[in-house]
Amino acid sequence: MTITPVYKVNWEHAFGDSYNYGSEIKFLEHNVEFSNPLMPPNLAIMTWYSKRAFSSDRAFPTLPILRHGHEYAVKMDYAITPANGVYWMIRFYGADDQQIEHANFDDLDGTFIYPDAATHYEISIMNIGHEKLVFKNLLLMDETLASATKITVNNEFGFISVKPNLSTNKRLKVIFLQTNTATEVYQVNNGDETQLFWNLTLADFDNSEQLLMLQGIKAWWHTVLADDEQSFTLLEQLDFENQSSFATEGLQRLLRTQIDNVLKLEKPAGLQRELYQMAISLHKNSWISKQTKVGQTSH
Repeated sequence: MTITPVYKVNWEHAFGDSYNYGSEIKFLEHNVEFSNPLMPPNLAIMTWYSKRAFSSDRAFPTLPILRHGHEYAVKMDYAITPANGVYWMIRFYGADDQQIEHANFDDLDGTFIYPDAATHYEISIMNIGHEKLVFKNLLLMDETLASATKITVNNEFGFISVKPNLSTNKRLKVIFLQTNTATEVYQVNNGDETQLFWNLTLADFDNSEQLLMLQGIKAWWHTVLADDEQSFTLLEQLDFENQSSFATEGLQRLLRTQIDNVLKLEKPAGLQRELYQMAISLHKNSWISKQTKVGQTSH
């Protein structure tokens, strides 16, 4: 089994990393909005770094260390007004901190080979003549993994879905974890199973009557199985793995409570009917229904 990391890089509250003069920057729940129509062209709106000097920058690197001569893929997730208002670029630097190469990209997706002489690099979103930029995240990963899978980020429920393109295996796995840093790291199994990495927060445990966990599983279900209701029975064999600091028993109890609440619905219709069908299958899942003994850890 080969494990390959996927890096989800966010826009953090670091004053020196963005262009702040006359800029309006809003940090919203699922994205960051940036606007400065008077900003000169060919300046960086936001930059992420693989090397920082904390003594002077008061910040840590937000980009991972890369392998020399290896090919990587970047997937940007942003919306821009007007459509050609920005581009993004990568700058590569040598041991003397002098730039040795760079690459510019107009599309949201791009690939590059990390130069043998590079010691660090930067990724920037560059201004051409924007009015408004809405940024969600950027993904950085091995190009081979990017080509072989469909990777979907759902900011509403806080998960990343990784589905192999050519897999005939219907095995599905949910991995609960917590990663609340500027750069989130997801260790992907390069096998042929479809994986959901669920970044848990306290909100997932609050207001259980809102059915956040079940709604999130339903959103993932539509992403990976194209609304095939006949496949609901696969939920009975859905694998779960808890890598978070939350107790496994608490997660099991939370899911059981939400499933029971859905199964109490009378004559469910529309979207409630779909959730009801999913709850029937999840109710039979051995991990969810498992009663863990005190002092025993369940995975």
